[in-house]
Amino acid sequence: MSDALVEMIEYLAKSLPDEIKARRKAAGLTQEVVAKRAKVRVETISRMESGKANPTLDTILRVFHAVRR
Repeated sequence: MSDALVEMIEYLAKSLPDEIKARRKAAGLTQEVVAKRAKVRVETISRMESGKANPTLDTILRVFHAVRR
């Protein structure tokens, strides 16, 4: 894996929690609503926003789609 790709992945991993929280709040949604839409537990959203989760790509995509609806 190239150094540039590793750096990009590390950047995305670090910025993901803030990005999810900011988009959710901008949409005026609660963690509960996003969790229901994404079909995950509220704890998953909370852990993702706090940077404590290690979500799959599928979960990340479902959460972002849930915020966009």
